[in-house]
Amino acid sequence: MSTPLKTLTQKTFKLGLLCAPLLFSSCAVLSTADADPRWADYQQWTKINNKPITGDHTGFIGNLHEGATGFRQIYVNDIGIAASSGNAPYRYPVGTVVVKEQYKTLEQLEQQHKPGLTIMVKVSDTAANPAENWAWSRGYQKEAKTDDQFCAGCHTIALANDFVFSNQESLKTFQ
Repeated sequence: MSTPLKTLTQKTFKLGLLCAPLLFSSCAVLSTADADPRWADYQQWTKINNKPITGDHTGFIGNLHEGATGFRQIYVNDIGIAASSGNAPYRYPVGTVVVKEQYKTLEQLEQQHKPGLTIMVKVSDTAANPAENWAWSRGYQKEAKTDDQFCAGCHTIALANDFVFSNQESLKTFQ
């Protein structure tokens, strides 16, 4: 026979099982199990901004990447970090991966909520330097594609810097 306390305990336990994923889904700890291995450990790379980026240092952000009022962190892997510093024009080597974390608010960043991510991967280096030299991903566990016209179209504005808007030098003067 079921007692009121036992029934309440069972319901509380079941509710906890249902709600636990929601509670932990906003945590910044990302599971590397399903991520592309090219960026699974990006938080161990060099973060090229000294403090969270907000505003619009490019003049082209609009509502993208959480817009001018959002906050961003940018990481570059060891292959591309040397190209990210120094003077323009920049030319990144094949294998460069750039990961941008995006947060709606500074509070979300500081509380380590799960960020929105956009990722660029330099997959080839042809002399004509088309946007197809880069593959683009809009998420940690998504496949990077060279035919993403949305990302490539916007980043074509940064053609002179190999399609990359933010590098260590540009962020030093912005911050």
